[in-house]
Amino acid sequence: MSNLHASTDSSPSFWKARYTVLLFLWMGWMVSFLDRMVMNISLPFIGAEFELDKLQQGWIISAFFIGYAGFQIPGGYLSDRFGARRVMVISIIWWSIFTSLTGFVTSLSVLLIVRVLFGIGEGCFPGSSWKTISTYFPAKERGRATAIQSSVNTLGPAMAAIVAASIIGWLGWKMVFILLGIPGLLVALGMYIYCRDDPKDNPQMTYAEIKELEVEDNIENKTNTPKLSLGQILKIPALWQMAAVWFLFDITFWGFNSWIPSYLMEVRGLSLAKTGVMAAIPFLFGAVGTLIG
Repeated sequence: MSNLHASTDSSPSFWKARYTVLLFLWMGWMVSFLDRMVMNISLPFIGAEFELDKLQQGWIISAFFIGYAGFQIPGGYLSDRFGARRVMVISIIWWSIFTSLTGFVTSLSVLLIVRVLFGIGEGCFPGSSWKTISTYFPAKERGRATAIQSSVNTLGPAMAAIVAASIIGWLGWKMVFILLGIPGLLVALGMYIYCRDDPKDNPQMTYAEIKELEVEDNIENKTNTPKLSLGQILKIPALWQMAAVWFLFDITFWGFNSWIPSYLMEVRGLSLAKTGVMAAIPFLFGAVGTLIG
């Protein structure tokens, strides 16, 4: 299929249009991790201001994951139904608004509602971002593209610890959330401008890039691999094995990650600044490991 919008330049280029798309995906994930992870640094201060015990603080952490987990699958469905670009943009705007609203809450009950709604917004983002990678990148590059995007899983917490500690020490915990809602809106705008559901509709795509994707599509079509229904997919053992691996991994990862700042400040007696640095160290090394893997 011809594309009237794509550039006809077929000369090789170091920077391809799909790299710009990946950059915005990376920034979207970075904003998502910044917005969700600053709660861990802020939690001791929120607990002190609202006079919350550890169980109530745990509710705040879990409230986000209830919304986040609940909308992972709907987010993927919505991306297939309405397009990944639309879902990503709305998702980022949604959670950015609720990030800023977190700084205005005055009670535990309102905070729990805001956190669930915040999680719903972030829950719609992963499926749409992975769909975009599979759309823009040929199979031979998807592993690297996914690894680059996944490096935010460790860089995000590291940056959040440092950024949150700096802003809290300067302006207080409420301003952390109010200010961090702004970058997401800018990323959403850039994603709306530079990303398209169909690469052929992206004005930045060159003729050579589109032909590369078309050749791969033709190869995949010639294999005549039958499409699987949802019921057939759910019967694949590897799916449940991977789900079990991630489930057990996340229990450890998020369990430690959620409480490390509180532990360092309240048990080890570290200052806010030192807590930010110490909490960031494991994730900086994790980012290197992700890219190597």
